[in-house]
Amino acid sequence: MCGMGRTGHLFACEADGVSPDILCIAKGLDGGYQPIGAMLCSGEIYKTIEAGSGNRTGTESRNQKTFRTRAMANGLICYPMSGTIDGQSGDHILLAPPYILEEEHIEELVTKLNRAILSALGS
Repeated sequence: MCGMGRTGHLFACEADGVSPDILCIAKGLDGGYQPIGAMLCSGEIYKTIEAGSGNRTGTESRNQKTFRTRAMANGLICYPMSGTIDGQSGDHILLAPPYILEEEHIEELVTKLNRAILSALGS
């Protein structure tokens, strides 16, 4: 459940006169099928993020784009990302299936993911 507006203010921190540097908001749309979220921040924080650190976190690599393209060609929508360990190392693939799954749906997801991985690796 979302708490926005439930305290009489859009954000509960407004009632106490607090202005956080960073505020995270999120809401599941389509019954949770597509996650949507945002980070709201002060101008100072925004400028720091915009200046960057030199790491490529937050940008899509050629491998991620290739994998995502192959996954979609196999009927699978997913979100491949890297840098989940330290900003540079570690890869993961986020799958966002609907909340209600049956056994055959899980099998279908795994089969499509397997095809996409093999296709991206050139096997």
